[in-house]
Amino acid sequence: MNRAIIFLGPTLSREEACAEFDAIYLDPVAQGDVYRAARERPFAIGIIDGYFERVPAVWHKEILWALTQRIHVFGASSMGALRAAELSRFGMKGVGEIFKAYDTGELEDDDEVAVAHGDASTGYRTVSEPMVNIRATLKIAESSNVIGAQLRQQLESLAKGLFYPDRSFPQLYVLAAEHGVPKDEIEALRTFVSSNRVDQKRADALELLRAMRECCELGEPLPAPTFSFAHTEAWDQVVDWAETQPPITLQSQSSSADQLAAEARLLGASGQAIVSAGFNRAVANALARRLGLDDEPERSAKRDRAIRQSAGAGPGNGSNTDAHFDRWLEQQGLTNESYEDFLQREARLEWLKERYRDDLNRHIVDELRQTGLHAQLALRANEKEKLLAKHLRQSSKLEDAGLNRSELFTWYFEQRLGCPVPRDLDIFLTDNGLESVSALEHEALREYLYLRLGGESQLDTRDLCYGTNPANLHRPDSPT
Repeated sequence: MNRAIIFLGPTLSREEACAEFDAIYLDPVAQGDVYRAARERPFAIGIIDGYFERVPAVWHKEILWALTQRIHVFGASSMGALRAAELSRFGMKGVGEIFKAYDTGELEDDDEVAVAHGDASTGYRTVSEPMVNIRATLKIAESSNVIGAQLRQQLESLAKGLFYPDRSFPQLYVLAAEHGVPKDEIEALRTFVSSNRVDQKRADALELLRAMRECCELGEPLPAPTFSFAHTEAWDQVVDWAETQPPITLQSQSSSADQLAAEARLLGASGQAIVSAGFNRAVANALARRLGLDDEPERSAKRDRAIRQSAGAGPGNGSNTDAHFDRWLEQQGLTNESYEDFLQREARLEWLKERYRDDLNRHIVDELRQTGLHAQLALRANEKEKLLAKHLRQSSKLEDAGLNRSELFTWYFEQRLGCPVPRDLDIFLTDNGLESVSALEHEALREYLYLRLGGESQLDTRDLCYGTNPANLHRPDSPT
């Protein structure tokens, strides 16, 4: 089934949600999260719960951007109902009674769906009652002749006057008594609510899950949007922040971008070329976003044909091209969804280059894929991580190697990379995408300890730093 990402919090438990629809469930949505989710190319995104008070709320513009990427976006119950009512005319799909009430103007205030709740460690346990649930329950009580229309309206007004974290049925009963509602009517309502309380937010959330499951099973792509997406400085700021964040789902690759970039830098001159190309990729993505050049279908199609041909999956390569390409994707640490994103970055690189350091390492990984080195370095990075974790209980320190920083750098450059220690380390750091001398020390130390503990280099030593003095790759018993 097509993949879906859903933002969920106090409205519905993860267990109930998973039983209804097998999807990737994330914490309540905040600003930037829909953009990050859309970057992972799901078939659909669902918004149920979201933050709005202590952190910036999900932005309309990131939902619009997801729609331009031909991703189905659904909303219901809480924050999702609010955003769907505001963006339904642009293609966002609203579901449920709460969405309908906002969409028709019957409801207008955000506090109607607001609820006080605990954090993730409590399962987002609610400590207040949302106004939409109070309204729905009182309507059922009226239709069941437990209360009259006048009392229902009075109780709704009393509940609405409470600050949203203070809303609850017990508090409503206290207010009703203070405002002269007869005891027998309050008790009748209390008895009715104890077994007939309506959880409208939960009901709408379940309806959203069923709608998304049907959409994913049907598999029909979202039509092209009818609106034009406008890039602004505010949009660029949100995107720049989101691009520096880790993947929003837990479906991460076997080797992180940081680990693979460290392996790439060990390739000497070849590694420097990869780092340089990674800078170009980072800049191409940043400036393309700022110029609104998110979709280059002709360029992407051209790159797709070239990649498939080189992977043995293009025209004229026999009948088993799908298997060849699937194998290539696996070797490069890609899925069908992330491959589309990779293609888009490839297309941008053809026409736009400039320095953009903060997003470098992920683009180095793309360069490794393009040069065919991803599988080799991913294997080495994983083996290094396992070996160091096995023998070192904490983060590696110079004391573990019996070296000072000067000795470590002498070994790293002269023996490991086969070139002199740079006269200006700052230039080396800048050229290689490292943030500080400490970051260089960390990478060099991990490599030193890895080889000393028995790791194999598994690297081609013919083209290392500056193309001279092939590195001595023996296991280091000492820095000399």
